[in-house]
Amino acid sequence: MSFSPGKIFLILTSLASFSEAALTVTAIADNYTFKAQADVNQTATAESLAIKVANASQINARTAFFKFDTSAASTVVDGPAAVFQVTNTTASNTLFQVRVYALNSGAAGYNWLAADSTAGAGDGITWNNSPAFSSSATSNYLDLTEVTEVGTFDITNGTAVGGTFQVTLGNWNNFVQADGTLTLISVVYAQTAGGSNMSLGASEHRTTAYRPTLTFVPEPSTMALTALGALPLLRRRR
Repeated sequence: MSFSPGKIFLILTSLASFSEAALTVTAIADNYTFKAQADVNQTATAESLAIKVANASQINARTAFFKFDTSAASTVVDGPAAVFQVTNTTASNTLFQVRVYALNSGAAGYNWLAADSTAGAGDGITWNNSPAFSSSATSNYLDLTEVTEVGTFDITNGTAVGGTFQVTLGNWNNFVQADGTLTLISVVYAQTAGGSNMSLGASEHRTTAYRPTLTFVPEPSTMALTALGALPLLRRRR
């Protein structure tokens, strides 16, 4: 059988629309670390992750960690860029400035656990055992040779609960670990009022829209190639 040019066009348009759908994954593990409880694993099943400015004067500094499984994504099909999104679950009464880092591929501790694997195991993530940990406050307690800054966002004073914040990774595949995971780290590098608190939605949050996600969006060229690749099949007679 054969198809008319008009029908081929409609089928290709349909194929392009289908491939345009973005792949979104939710974090498979997340937790925060707490400077004042440096060897304590925080509650990994909580709905929110606390973050607070990480500097020398702040004993209550908190840093959030997110782990994503990228095994279902492809740079060819899903594109080389990915968008990290988080949602604030605390109303902001000051300005929080946040840096997002990706853990470099091959960095030690990439297989961190959100919580202890068994009771009393002590292998869940803590301030002291977290990947890329540094004792230097000048780098917000991160070893900058082990991470790459991928972007920043501001949670402004007056932001209500439910605000969304995004950072784009230009080449997400550069940060994939041997087990197919990718770790992102959110650290507050400045906040106007040091006594204020902020939290981000965790993967266990009851509101689905508040959960941290990583979205792989196909490029237009990828969609066009997908559609063009179907042409020989459409022209084939049988």
